[in-house]
This record gives sequence, structure tokens and C-alpha cells, in this order.
Amino acid sequence: MTNHRVPEAQALLNTAFGAYLLATGVHAATKKANRPLPWPSAFLVLPLVLPTDTRNDLPTQAVHSMSAWLTEHPQHQAAFALRAAALTEYTRASLRTALRHHALGSPQQDCAAPPAQGRLASPQR
Repeated sequence: MTNHRVPEAQALLNTAFGAYLLATGVHAATKKANRPLPWPSAFLVLPLVLPTDTRNDLPTQAVHSMSAWLTEHPQHQAAFALRAAALTEYTRASLRTALRHHALGSPQQDCAAPPAQGRLASPQR
């Protein structure tokens, strides 16, 4: 697959960065809900944190549910479906990187739970 992105987009959308964001988001969601994050929900993380306008409006503490926050911010709700669709392949590649480096739990599990060590590890050889 040929990459035709501008250098700035290539730097931002590298899979190691995406894996880090996913692992951080999954860990935070798991800690807040006290249960693992379902795999499909992992595809919502990057469309929320990558766009600057959405990232700037996200609360610093999770005092509301995501659905309540989206209701209060209809401009982000309107753009979310397009952003999620546009980032699907990048999210898949980032999930593979996170799994390969043990930043997320096994894909054989029902949910994307962070591993016990909670950090990005070197791949097994």
C-alpha cells in the first residue's frame, strides 16, 4: 500500500502513536468503568482525541458519560461518523501495533483490556 500523505500527517498518524493513544484510552475507560472496554469501542478513541477541535473540548476529568458529552457538543456529534470512518484503517493498524507490543490484551478475549504491566513492551522474538 502506497502512502500519499503529507509528511505532517505521516508523523501524526504513525501506528506507534496510535497504539499509545489507544492503550491510554482503553486503560482510562477500563479504570473508570471498572470493566474492560469492548473491542468495537476502541474504534471510538482515535476519532475523539486526534482532531484538535474535539480534543480541545474534551473534559479533563470524566464527570459525564460520552453520550452526555456528545449531546452537549452537537458539532462534534455531527462530524464523528465521518471521522470514525476515515480513521478505521489507521485504528486497525494501531490496534495491531498495540497488540504486538503487548499494550493491549489478547484479541482472543472479548474486550480490549490493558495487560497487567500497563505499559508498551518490546515485541516478543
